[in-house]
Amino acid sequence: MAAAAQATGFAVVDVETTGLFPGGHDRVVEIGIVALDPWMRSEAEWTTLVNPCRDIGPTRIHGITASQVVNAPIFADIVGDVSACLGDRIVVGHNIRFDLSFLDAEFGHAGYRVEWAPGLDTMWLASSITGARRLVECCECFGIDTGRSHSALSDARSTAALLACCFEKMKAHPPQLPLPLPRRALPPIPPSGRSLARGAAPAATRATLGTLLSRIPARVPVVGPKPEAVIAYADLLDRVLEDRRVTSDEVASLGQLADDWGIDGPAAMAIHRSYFSNLARTALADGVLTEFERDDLAIAAELLGVGDAMDDLRAAASVPAIAVTRVPELVGRTVCFTGDSTCSIGGVLLDHRRQQDLAAAAGLVPVGGVTRRLDILVLADASSMSGKAKKADEYGVRKMAERAFWIALGVSVD
Repeated sequence: MAAAAQATGFAVVDVETTGLFPGGHDRVVEIGIVALDPWMRSEAEWTTLVNPCRDIGPTRIHGITASQVVNAPIFADIVGDVSACLGDRIVVGHNIRFDLSFLDAEFGHAGYRVEWAPGLDTMWLASSITGARRLVECCECFGIDTGRSHSALSDARSTAALLACCFEKMKAHPPQLPLPLPRRALPPIPPSGRSLARGAAPAATRATLGTLLSRIPARVPVVGPKPEAVIAYADLLDRVLEDRRVTSDEVASLGQLADDWGIDGPAAMAIHRSYFSNLARTALADGVLTEFERDDLAIAAELLGVGDAMDDLRAAASVPAIAVTRVPELVGRTVCFTGDSTCSIGGVLLDHRRQQDLAAAAGLVPVGGVTRRLDILVLADASSMSGKAKKADEYGVRKMAERAFWIALGVSVD
């Protein structure tokens, strides 16, 4: 092993990003670092999701949603942590230029200029041995289990294993190692200790209707609400949940309606379960429950105060459902879409053009941007931080979660 590695060891890094262009507006959404000693034995690991303060980019690729990063640190919060992990080590990555270009951009956004050492590229090392370039293909050549692809820590672990295999294959003629990245070249600030790992990411704090259900009393003697009262309550419930968020004002409005229409606690609970039944039945209709469908159902169940319904979705779907038809209300409205769709039809993800065509076929008017005159902004992720979502908040534009939008239109999506 070269003297530099004997003295320092390695820092294997991987970043997940909103896109491919660090010089533009793309940002880091997750970082994983594996520290190796000079003999390439693992010493420590560190990872965190990163709030990019913009839309999250291709969730279908990196698997990260906006709701997962709402409570994550922004990159400026973790500059000291990243510096502590990389300093005085040889920085390693698979296509290291990509990772370093994003790190350079993020340090720049945080107000720091770094003179980066070149780093060591496992893509170059492995391709010289196997001819492969992609991380998963290189790892397959060496029999390395890559785990979950496009997860920063998992990919950093795979890259670390690949590095060790490459050096073992090249031990007769080891490559020249680059210089380590001096700690003094990095910002002189202490680590913050902040991190939010992907698996530990909590849902964003939100109001729910559970407190509403608990405070609506049961009436004695029990008198069931009139059918028109049930429909009125379900209709307002549908409107409240269409953006997959609940405000305290919305809770108060539902409570007032329940009181005005003689809907007691048990009746409200029954309506909530019936409403959830319709969502579950729609998701299960094609016999396949996708990860995104399950996530959406879990959010809806939490907001409705019927979290136990997730324990057995087929049983939940068998409850008599109350379906609210929204198409007449939406016809003629202008609609704009933001974020990469997580919905598909026949296994094909909906691109922006297909979304617009489906909306137009239902009688809506698709537009390309958010203005004060826009009627509806459809969010691929309810926690979207895109520029369009921020404008919609500023202008008071109505927002709908994408799955809720398609359900309202009667469009069956995967």
